[in-house]
Amino acid sequence: MKSKNLAEKITLFLIIICSSITLNLILINEYPAIFSIQNVDGATNPFIADFSFDSSPTSNLFLVYREQLLDYNKLQILSADSDYQWNFTTDTITQENDSFILQSTPSLQAGSSKLWIVSSYMQSTDMGIILYSKNYSENEWNSSIILKNQAISYLNPKIVLDKTNDTLWLCWKDSHEISINLYYMTYNLTSHSWSSNYTINTINGLNCSNYDFILDGSGNAHFIWTQGIKPSNQIYFRTVMSNGTMSSVEILTDGTTNCISPTLVVDSNYYLNAIWENQTVENPEDEYGTINIQSSRKSIANGTWSKSIEIAPYIPVDRPPSSRSDASHPTAAMDATDNIWLAYIIREDYAYHQGVDIRNRNGPDWKPSVKLSLVNNLAIQPKVKSDQAGNLHCLWLDLRTGSYVIYYRVKFANNQWSDEILLTRFSNRTGDMLKFALIAIGVIAVMTIPSFILARALRKREERKLKRKIDLLQ
Repeated sequence: MKSKNLAEKITLFLIIICSSITLNLILINEYPAIFSIQNVDGATNPFIADFSFDSSPTSNLFLVYREQLLDYNKLQILSADSDYQWNFTTDTITQENDSFILQSTPSLQAGSSKLWIVSSYMQSTDMGIILYSKNYSENEWNSSIILKNQAISYLNPKIVLDKTNDTLWLCWKDSHEISINLYYMTYNLTSHSWSSNYTINTINGLNCSNYDFILDGSGNAHFIWTQGIKPSNQIYFRTVMSNGTMSSVEILTDGTTNCISPTLVVDSNYYLNAIWENQTVENPEDEYGTINIQSSRKSIANGTWSKSIEIAPYIPVDRPPSSRSDASHPTAAMDATDNIWLAYIIREDYAYHQGVDIRNRNGPDWKPSVKLSLVNNLAIQPKVKSDQAGNLHCLWLDLRTGSYVIYYRVKFANNQWSDEILLTRFSNRTGDMLKFALIAIGVIAVMTIPSFILARALRKREERKLKRKIDLLQ
């Protein structure tokens, strides 16, 4: 009898353990997400380091990203058709090895018949910028080295396609002078030739950090960048005219705060809108309510920059006065209905809200913000772009699955928002099968508990009846 009771206790203990495992798997992984992020070959989880995306003239979408896998990155690309149905079969452009390392966020441009991607790299003792290209009708990627040197670090290259003049603009930072400065060159797609290098900023001794540049449709390129020393980095601006003439350098800030992460967008009135992150204390990560987003604008034709105003975070009028919010890392785009859309990272102590928010401006006034990422967790690197059909595409890196993955939403031309779509999935068949097996065992265990308890109760009842009969016979 004692051995039977011991067996029952062991069985019940195993059932409880299996049930607990099942509950934890469901709660931690939210069951549908168990296929999204897994360990690979026993290593730590892979994650997305950074990404870039663009829309072609036919409204097809292309997404390129660096996947951190084991010790090396892979450069991968995904695509979606004009109905925004994503093909989740990845195309690997290149993979790092012991002698070849990608060093920067890839930059992607989609033309009418071709894709271009640039990144900085290091190979043996050489450092440089590499260009990958492919016609839509081709299967293989072509690569070419644009710049190479053993003593210079080439940082954060970006490309922009000038569709009007059939030209690629390439901008980057490097350290071949006293400090890290900003440079550009152009590539003629007809003659297949690169221009000389030109320097955008000329302030030696102060490093250039974040930057952005855009083309305005008339062949002019507008550059904006951060330069200086924390906590007094400033925002600088310069234009390269279509004939190659450069404007004078303009400073948009006064140096009393730390200004970083600038971006540019041209609105329908042919105004330049400069947007940047403004840090009001030296260590803003330690204190809520110390980071906001500022904006200034001017006419491209002959304007001067307006006084900057705070455009994020958005604080509702019914919010408690003691609540504190931060907005950082702005990205902006204009849609087909002349709305400027601003996406940014939000961090609030009110209701512990964090993620990516978005708001728009149509005319002079900014509208209230809404959540772009729908789950309250850490999200970074928001990016927004509009297409020729009037849709706004939004992507960001999200930590909700335990590693950074890319999520996507689209605001259609009819102003309806899509649901969130997880674009990057890391699969490990062994890990998937193990979790499936554990869940199956746990489900069976949970279903067995009532039957086990009932059977045990009935057996106890029969034992009591038998004991009474024995007592009567005695």
